[in-house]
Amino acid sequence: MELVIIKLTAGFVVRYGMLFCRDLMKKVVDKPQFQLFKFMVATDRRFHVYDVVVDAVSNILEPSYDA
Repeated sequence: MELVIIKLTAGFVVRYGMLFCRDLMKKVVDKPQFQLFKFMVATDRRFHVYDVVVDAVSNILEPSYDA
């Protein structure tokens, strides 16, 4: 279940950009009910997984055409 939440969050971050990411991060820090998204904090042990998934989703949704 946790990996599903990470994948969906990464998709939303890629789709809606840094403004969405910043607003969600602010909620994660400020509101206890958003602790489910704690993996977005760089010091969390799951952050590396989240970061890799964001990169992968970004490559799928915004492919580079450098050939």
